[in-house]
Amino acid sequence: MSHKTATKGGKMDFQNMEDVAKFLQKLVDAMSRSDARVVDLELLVQGDNIATILPVLRGQAEVVVKKHIIDCDTDPFIPDGWSVE
Repeated sequence: MSHKTATKGGKMDFQNMEDVAKFLQKLVDAMSRSDARVVDLELLVQGDNIATILPVLRGQAEVVVKKHIIDCDTDPFIPDGWSVE
């Protein structure tokens, strides 16, 4: 019995429930190692999120973490005609 997932036309094709169970266990183990939550997996399967991630997994794209810097030393924005008291 094969422990790998077969493919048909590039799509995943699990041969039996044992293959499905082993794959799901690998997924759960990987999520535990990465401190992922169930909500993260739910987001992953929504819409085209997996298609968006695949280029990263395949080495065709990379993730860039955005830095959100708040400059607390700058003057606040005050619209024309407004005043701060």
